[in-house]
This record gives sequence, C-alpha cells and structure tokens, in this order.
Amino acid sequence: MSIIVVIDDEPLILEVVQIFLQSQGHDVHAFNNPMTLNVDWLNQHCQLLICDVQLGQRKTGLEFCAEWSAKGLQCPILIISGFVSNPQAFQQNWGFLKKPFNRRQLSTEVERLLQTSP
Repeated sequence: MSIIVVIDDEPLILEVVQIFLQSQGHDVHAFNNPMTLNVDWLNQHCQLLICDVQLGQRKTGLEFCAEWSAKGLQCPILIISGFVSNPQAFQQNWGFLKKPFNRRQLSTEVERLLQTSP
C-alpha cells in the first residue's frame, strides 16, 4: 500500500481520483488547499503527490510543487491539468496527465511513478 496525496480544487475530481486509487489499495489523502501542506509533512506521509495546475489559489499547483521540490520534497510528482499545453516545461522527474484522463491512464502513471519513489 502506497500513501498518495492528491490536491485539486475541483471536489468531484478530487473524490473520483481518491476513490479510484483507494480501490487500487492505496492510502489516499485528498486536499483542496495546498496552503495546509508543508514539505516536512509531505516527506513523512507521502510516496506520491498528485497535483492539479489550476488550484484557485494565489499560486498554481506548478508553483507549489516547484517550491516544495526546492525545499527538499523527496516523492515523485504527478501533475494533472486540462489547461497545460507544454508538459515538457515541467521538471524531468514529474509525470503529467492531461484531463480528462481515464482510470487506466491514471493507474499506469501512478504505478510508474511509485516505482521511482525513494
């Protein structure tokens, strides 16, 4: 069982991703506000971070993830978005799924990234 943190400001997407990953045997913690998280908590409780780009916050999900990475975040990151047109601009070790995605795509990318988890 892997511990996965999911951040998305859309309640339906957050719930669907959480339920699906839990059905796959993962322990999933869902958040709609990244301001409540910090690197120390993530490093202690997270083996994979899934984050939407558009979060309705002052910063984008990309900005939060870049800050956490610069502060020493050790788990892999999967970015999800319906708006990003150039995922090659992300850090090389980040995964990307374009919304809408299906369960197979999510499962494949989650398992691939979990294999790279420290």
